[in-house]
Amino acid sequence: MHSVYEASEQQEVQQETIPVHHAIYAANGVAVATILFTCFIAKHNLPFTTAGHLVDLMKRMFPDSAIAQGMNMKRTKCTEVERTLGRCVTADLVDKLRESKFSIIVDETTDIN
Repeated sequence: MHSVYEASEQQEVQQETIPVHHAIYAANGVAVATILFTCFIAKHNLPFTTAGHLVDLMKRMFPDSAIAQGMNMKRTKCTEVERTLGRCVTADLVDKLRESKFSIIVDETTDIN
């Protein structure tokens, strides 16, 4: 429990040093928030149709946040961002596999049982 508290404390310190009032940061912050939000939707296997509702909820929850107010996402945008991220991750993985040696074990020789 203590390490969780320290991690949240460090996160708060990092957030305080970012100049949120700056317009350029807010625009970049919206882009980063969009990507993080889309990754959250995918990671937790939530339907893309919930994206619009959750963004509306965030806007109501954080009315003083320029980033939350700047977010605009419905299911179609969420789907496209996810597809784009998927293509980028796949291309990165293919590049790594081309550059390094790897093996595929097709039998159960590493089974401990």
